[in-house]
Amino acid sequence: MFRAVLGFCALTLAAVSPLVAAAQQAKPPVLAYARLPAIQMAEISPDGARLAYIGGTADDRVIFITPIDGGAPVTIRPGTVNVKSVRWAGSRHVLIGIAMYDNDADYAAGLKTAYTFRRDLLVDAATGDVRGQVLAEANWTRLALDIPVLATIDGDKPYIIVQGLDLASDLSSGNSLTVLKKKGDDIVPALWKVDLTTGKGRMLERAGRLTRSFETDLTGESRVRWDYDDTRKAETMLARGKGAAAWKAVDRGDGSNFDYQGYSDPDDALIVRITDKAGSRLVKRSLSGGPDVELVPGLDAAHARVLWDLDRSVPVAVSVGGDERSKVQWLDPALAAVHARLGKALAGKSVSLASWSRDRTRLVVMAEADDSPPVWYLYDTRTKQASLIAESYPELAGAAFAKTRWITYPAKDGLTIPAYLTLPPARADGKKPPLIVLPHGGPASRDTWGFDWMVQFLASRGYAVLQPQFRGSAGFGDAFERAGYGEWGGKMQTDLLDGVAATAAHGVDSARTCIVGLSYGGYAAMSGAVFHPEVYRCAVSVSGVSDLPLWIGATRRAYGEDSYALAYWRAAIGDPRVSSSAMIEASPVRRLGAGSSPILLMHGDLDTTVPLEQSRTMERRLKELGQSTPLIILEGDDHDLSKSRSRIKFLSETEAFLGKHLPVAP
Repeated sequence: MFRAVLGFCALTLAAVSPLVAAAQQAKPPVLAYARLPAIQMAEISPDGARLAYIGGTADDRVIFITPIDGGAPVTIRPGTVNVKSVRWAGSRHVLIGIAMYDNDADYAAGLKTAYTFRRDLLVDAATGDVRGQVLAEANWTRLALDIPVLATIDGDKPYIIVQGLDLASDLSSGNSLTVLKKKGDDIVPALWKVDLTTGKGRMLERAGRLTRSFETDLTGESRVRWDYDDTRKAETMLARGKGAAAWKAVDRGDGSNFDYQGYSDPDDALIVRITDKAGSRLVKRSLSGGPDVELVPGLDAAHARVLWDLDRSVPVAVSVGGDERSKVQWLDPALAAVHARLGKALAGKSVSLASWSRDRTRLVVMAEADDSPPVWYLYDTRTKQASLIAESYPELAGAAFAKTRWITYPAKDGLTIPAYLTLPPARADGKKPPLIVLPHGGPASRDTWGFDWMVQFLASRGYAVLQPQFRGSAGFGDAFERAGYGEWGGKMQTDLLDGVAATAAHGVDSARTCIVGLSYGGYAAMSGAVFHPEVYRCAVSVSGVSDLPLWIGATRRAYGEDSYALAYWRAAIGDPRVSSSAMIEASPVRRLGAGSSPILLMHGDLDTTVPLEQSRTMERRLKELGQSTPLIILEGDDHDLSKSRSRIKFLSETEAFLGKHLPVAP
């Protein structure tokens, strides 16, 4: 059983002892920040009897399946398998999500194309027996990049509905769901029923050539369909209500006023964000007809997203972003009451209800803050007690953490740019700290308020850290995100420069700045060093894009000329067929010169998101110019720094590089 550690009737904090206070002054080692969390994610079974989570030490990742009310726990050590997720399929089976790579392809040299395959391992929760991969025997499905689980039907003979692939004759088109690109016979999505007791599957429904994905109701019947016509570059959302046979188009994909959020099974309705002259609102649109009903009357939904109970296929809350911290408006009274109680007991923390039992009596809760690492609890609504599951960063116990503040500043064209600014603890000499600009990846993503291991490590070493939410970032409305289209190397980059200038008013030595980034952030880091060496003394790029035409070409090779992925990147970045000169100008490797700032490059050799050739190309050009900093290969790792050893290498090399080019003590 779990040890109760938190009583919500009385919550007290012990005084800090001199030994703990002394420990807070020491700099924790790199490993303490860089390790994969001791608990990455946790989910409770629908019947509330067991807990499944990913954890373990930095070097020994483990999947735990633990009975809550006593009994023998199950431990699964996946070895070298790259574990990405764990989820319940009914109350007796667990799906372990893994990533696999086609190691035969030499993607680094650009000779072939490599792919990452996402698969689920089916596990008996009581015994820990792994029954194999879901749908492994389906011939054409082996070519799918992912096999998403769309529905779980529990009972005496439990099964899941998944989206696999099948062969359709006399069709011709490529798509970005599969590694196969050919003319003639085509591979199309198909719905499969997989028996959880045997792991075997049979096909239920085969899609047509245009269909890319489905969404089902709780019985496994398809209710929503997304089509993409690669010839006309047109997408369509279709739906059919319960009892209906025909599909009806509900959106033509122009993106002007329709943003699909999900399907609500009890209502047989779509949840949609509608934007018009009156603003943005979330509505429930019944598939049987009738007027739209506002989900939260009066809510400005421009920055909103819907949170779901997947076990019931029903919306339970609306999260409203666009600011420092997301605000949750609960639609479910029971969950609202639990969240309010936990929020009061854990004041100052961001409390997330990560998972709950079907009867809502037991919940998995995660609490964190900008200066407090995540802690996971099991909460029982009947006893109103929480039990500790695990702390994410146990080696950081007693460490001092920096606070993060929310700032905004004007870009040169007047657009307001929000950002997070983290300042290190006060320096003994009273001098202003140097600055690290840390742009996020995506770029259609955003940073969020909470504990950030990279930010806290840099702050512990004496640096201020700026995380700009530059135009093109997600979570601040469609107009803000689309403002980044065509601005790689342009306004997306100058938004960062305007942020550097703004930090001078917040006690930062903005004249001493370096830039560090991963993925798109790696591109921004290289671009900063090349385009603006007068601002950045150095740059660290991890898995960054250095050559935009080469990047577009790699996407075309990987997914085909007619793929949705290629169409998206051509819209967001540019099309070399019509804007080659602009894309060359925005490519740091094409403009790298003797006056550029020093650049440190790192890249995973199993990265199939941004190919290793992007960093190899930059490395070759740096060598031509006589810069000796080598490319550091993160062996056996992907795009996401999924290995503790890679994170350790990243932080260690970055600390040494910054110490040389941007020492804290000038």
